[in-house]
Amino acid sequence: YYGDHTPPLNVSRIPKPADALMFMDTLTHYVYSPVDPSYRFTLDLNGDGVVDSMPQYPDTPFNFGRPTVHNNGSNVTLLDGHVERVGFKRLWQVDATKKVMHSFWYMED
Repeated sequence: YYGDHTPPLNVSRIPKPADALMFMDTLTHYVYSPVDPSYRFTLDLNGDGVVDSMPQYPDTPFNFGRPTVHNNGSNVTLLDGHVERVGFKRLWQVDATKKVMHSFWYMED
């Protein structure tokens, strides 16, 4: 689909499946992962003073995710199959370099 830019990830390299995001609420069928430098948050589309969206689709907030749909949170399914509700501010938190901080985004941590 995109060439060889993203090779498959062997599941044995994921040390904590209970801490690896597999599904979340989205507008359509996927969310652009802010872990990928191409999709890092650089825009503040909800106006709270914190970046929350990538610049490629400046009219679509939250990288096509819906992190506020359930009382300002999102239901996420982790790789081990369990589901959690995560608050928007936790899941979308970034550091000073605009790197997303929540461990659910990282498969190999």
